[in-house]
Amino acid sequence: MDGLAKGNLGHAACGGVFRDYAGYFLGGFSLSLRHHTSFNAELHAVTLVVELAHVQGWQNLWLESDSSSVVSCFASGSFSSPWSLQTC
Repeated sequence: MDGLAKGNLGHAACGGVFRDYAGYFLGGFSLSLRHHTSFNAELHAVTLVVELAHVQGWQNLWLESDSSSVVSCFASGSFSSPWSLQTC
């Protein structure tokens, strides 16, 4: 999954791919976010991934992000969510 904004406040989008334990494609998504910062686009992507996995009934999820600020946000507990999350 990834989020991107062209400029620090600009046209933004996010997307992701779901794969099973063997690497087989299960689905994917992309979404235009209009104008956001790159941090908001990355955070939106992570949130959307968890929500989509929940809708599918997937209870175990390995999520990778290249955004150290988003990972730090989750690891520090400063982001409140209705899900039980564990960072590695």
